Amino acid sequence: MPKLTGFVDVLLRRPLVQIKTAAGIQFTCLVDTGFNQQLLMEISNASALGARLFPGYSTSAQIPGHQGQGLQLIRGSLSVNWVNGTRPVEVLVDIGDQDSTIYLGTRLLHPDTLEIHFLNDYLEIR
Repeated sequence: MPKLTGFVDVLLRRPLVQIKTAAGIQFTCLVDTGFNQQLLMEISNASALGARLFPGYSTSAQIPGHQGQGLQLIRGSLSVNWVNGTRPVEVLVDIGDQDSTIYLGTRLLHPDTLEIHFLNDYLEIR
């Protein structure tokens, strides 16, 4: 069965997984099960990863657990190598924050299964 494996950050106890864009650029995501979208990142990460941005689709939002009062977001898209092949994903791009963390949310995990093994410091998505 195909799967992605990740790890639990030993110091901060955060579940992380490295994935690649369809163009082969690898990046690390924080798996955030409280975030119900696919990916959230700030604008410089989106540009570096080659995300296609749609500035006409902007919004502001409160993201639970995310630092800052409100985020100014635009929508984007990015193709990533996922469990069963390349998959297009929706990216929410924060145009005002300097948080370099890339958040991976539950919509990207669906319909796959996430198992986080905190005692053994690893995770699997299959």
